[in-house]
Amino acid sequence: MNEAITRVEGMCNIDFMTTHGRPGAVCLVGGTHPVDRGIRRAQKRVCPGRAPSLWSHAFVLQGERADGHAWLLESDIDLQGGQVKNGVQEHRLDKYGDASEYPNAAILDFGLTDAQARGVIAAGLDFVSRRTRYAAAGALKTYWNILAKRLDREPRNKDAIFCSAFVRALYRHVGVDLVPSVAVHNTLPEHLAQTTVPHRRWVMLREEAER
Repeated sequence: MNEAITRVEGMCNIDFMTTHGRPGAVCLVGGTHPVDRGIRRAQKRVCPGRAPSLWSHAFVLQGERADGHAWLLESDIDLQGGQVKNGVQEHRLDKYGDASEYPNAAILDFGLTDAQARGVIAAGLDFVSRRTRYAAAGALKTYWNILAKRLDREPRNKDAIFCSAFVRALYRHVGVDLVPSVAVHNTLPEHLAQTTVPHRRWVMLREEAER
């Protein structure tokens, strides 16, 4: 399957993700929160033209569940509802439904078989059951490794994982390596966006350049 990129306009985030995404597909979003903007700027050195990345977060789609809602798997620090969730977790897709907070979104469909898609989701649920924490320190080390040009080196502590590294690990579980030249725990959202693994891609950009 050769890479095919389709630009989409005029859809809300949830409709975009549910229309073009399927269980096991990768979703990238680019947020406007100061933390998201910081992540986007920090990836300049791996972006074409050294521009800030369009992307600040990555997760895997689970599909619709018994409650009638679409769900996702991600590694994040979530502060909603007065509670703190740190690490790999499940959420309804509407967490990323606000276009003012997440103006950019992309779906990457790698043509997984049904068995592979189930394997990706099962591996993600195993991370959830083990309460794997979000690697905040690991993310900082990765950005340091960008400066030092050492992205091929795995960190010593692998007991925690951040968003894009989590997605990469799930795909490796089913035999698909999205960014072979980069150590798994150093994988950034921009690395996933630049993958050379054949796939179909749908992109919705409301903010092509950072304000």
